[in-house]
Amino acid sequence: MTERSEAAAQSFLFADLSGFTALTEAHGDDRAADLVGGFCADVRRLLAEYEAHEVKAIGDALMLRAVDAAAAIRLGLCIVHDVGARHGFPLVRVGMHTGRPWSATATGSGPR
Repeated sequence: MTERSEAAAQSFLFADLSGFTALTEAHGDDRAADLVGGFCADVRRLLAEYEAHEVKAIGDALMLRAVDAAAAIRLGLCIVHDVGARHGFPLVRVGMHTGRPWSATATGSGPR
């Protein structure tokens, strides 16, 4: 039997570029790749200030984690208002959830 650890609540943010597929079609792959690279680099520069960490990058999106919910909210606002205003980015969206993380593999119900 697998023991379940009680992890502390954390905040997860998902930040992405809205309309990225249309932008790629209109301006080409190279321009779109440059845009994503600039967006991800700008967001990554903010992480230490908000005590956040990158979980993974998924195309034009970043999944981020922060222990402090208030810092995560401030980070999300900074991504939308400050990073989103740079480089001609399309609309930047951020979603957030705070709670205890769950892992299917830790509970024994995930892939083996």
